[in-house]
Amino acid sequence: MTRFMKIAAVLLLFLPAALQCQTTSTPVVRFHTNLGDIDVTLLPNSAPLTVANFMNYMNRGAYDNSIFHRSVAKFVIQGGGYQLINHTLTAITTDPAVKSESGLSNSRGTLAMALSAGSNGVTDPNSGTDQWFFNEVDNAASLNNQGFTVFGRVANAASLAVMDKIAAVNIFNGLFASPYDAIPLISYRSGDTVQDSNYVTVISVSLLASPSGIVSASGFGGYSAAAPGSYIEIKGSSLAGTTRTWGGADFKDGNAPTMLDGVSVTVNGQPAYVYYVSPGQLNVQVPANVPTGGSVPVIVTTNNQPGPAISLPLKPLAGGLLAPPTFLINGKQYVAGFHADGTTL
Repeated sequence: MTRFMKIAAVLLLFLPAALQCQTTSTPVVRFHTNLGDIDVTLLPNSAPLTVANFMNYMNRGAYDNSIFHRSVAKFVIQGGGYQLINHTLTAITTDPAVKSESGLSNSRGTLAMALSAGSNGVTDPNSGTDQWFFNEVDNAASLNNQGFTVFGRVANAASLAVMDKIAAVNIFNGLFASPYDAIPLISYRSGDTVQDSNYVTVISVSLLASPSGIVSASGFGGYSAAAPGSYIEIKGSSLAGTTRTWGGADFKDGNAPTMLDGVSVTVNGQPAYVYYVSPGQLNVQVPANVPTGGSVPVIVTTNNQPGPAISLPLKPLAGGLLAPPTFLINGKQYVAGFHADGTTL
């Protein structure tokens, strides 16, 4: 079993990427935030270009470790524009603007594209790129006639409650210059230095599959097969009783945890490192020495109760990406290190 090595975050170590994302006619994505999860049903039948645009950003991890940078009481909470990287807010690199597909109403609980003003100061309906917002209330009267494209709806009452929880976070007008001049901050006191924990953070945005499936961790890109060392997401229901990622206290003698809050996963009978647990999603790393060239069983065990085996195709090699910023533990960037012969670095 490969040990997680403490190495510099800038090291260009390539890891095999995760499994390819599955899509459905009405995909559901999860905004996993530090204040809870918001599940959103996307609406490709009404806004196909906008949904595709959003998923392009999501699939390359652009929204992982991003923040809600704007909150206006009884109006909207806005994010998607800035990631927190090495304690610094950094603008997300934008794709070409997407054409407006307005038509659906900006009602409470909808997800819509943020827009920019043109040179004449009027909102440009065809200026949407990476930023989005949740409508806290029914904003039809003020937004529908400006070309704002609604492309998703909050999927359930629990998710709507999380949206409202974020909207209730104290807003600090003027603490920073624009675009952070209406930023929400958690447990912040005026005059203090803003810490990473003060931001309302989107830890990840990922596609949810139908129960009992394996799809990609969006922060690692998507490929048709996994390889030893890959990080994969396991989708289902009642997978865990908590929602959290691993922390420094979960590491023992430099090793990442193979059980988190009573949840463990085996791949071909070998324990996997467990990075994230929630009722509907687990993120784990495929062990380094699992055989490749075919499919292997993946079994989730929750509180000593094993679930059904899920078939996972493995290849010796696959495309790879850097581990994301969220793998920074106690000031060290954790990734899996291997020599060509399979021994630990």
